[in-house]
Amino acid sequence: MRNPVSGLYEALAANAAIEDRFTADATVDTPLRGSQPVTDWVRDEKAWLDEQQAAVHAINHIVTNTHASAEYSLAITYQAEAIDLPLHLVAEFDGEQIASLRAYHSTYPLTQEHIVRAPLVLPNEDLHAAAPVGAYEAAMAEGDPAALDALFEPDGYVREPAGAAFRHQGVDRMGFYGPAFSGGPVPLQLCTIIDDGAALAFEYVCDQWGPAALPPQAGSAVYVRSPSGLLEAVRIYDDVSPPPELFE
Repeated sequence: MRNPVSGLYEALAANAAIEDRFTADATVDTPLRGSQPVTDWVRDEKAWLDEQQAAVHAINHIVTNTHASAEYSLAITYQAEAIDLPLHLVAEFDGEQIASLRAYHSTYPLTQEHIVRAPLVLPNEDLHAAAPVGAYEAAMAEGDPAALDALFEPDGYVREPAGAAFRHQGVDRMGFYGPAFSGGPVPLQLCTIIDDGAALAFEYVCDQWGPAALPPQAGSAVYVRSPSGLLEAVRIYDDVSPPPELFE
């Protein structure tokens, strides 16, 4: 099967035509502009990439018969500042074309603020992530930082949505997980799973942090497995921020 997501952003940044990768009624949903028809998104995203002098670096692809996940790092110049912006694309296929494309990234690197992004896909209670991701999600729902850390290879890392400066590797992982879960569990409601055995991506809805209810928010994450069955990497793409009262 042809993968219409392969090289998508590289082609977009190079001003190559990509509209034929999409169905006639496909839409693209992004944090900055919401849902758009493909032709509008191509026009606006090309202009934005040009304006930001963006360099596109591919990280990882996951492809199944129905979905694809594509991760990128965008090296951009935003308001005269060099920024690393992690970007995650999730595509739904109709045959060999993209019927829907959803982009996930934090707005914090751009604006120093978090937006509340409404869910893009409904949660599906029948979804269950395969090991070790299922155990990871259970540990999040329990608020157990030690159990989360134990699922990684010794040099494995977790990267926050804000970019490479927020990567926590090896012994530094607990410096992230400890404070993050000091306010309590952060359960996620799974919406889609894309799993090729080597890596797993999912979209989710987050509406709780410890005892505090949050406005339901969209996010995604990618989990890279090691040959041993542990995690080599977890990369998060959302704009969810903890309630301030939990950490006062």
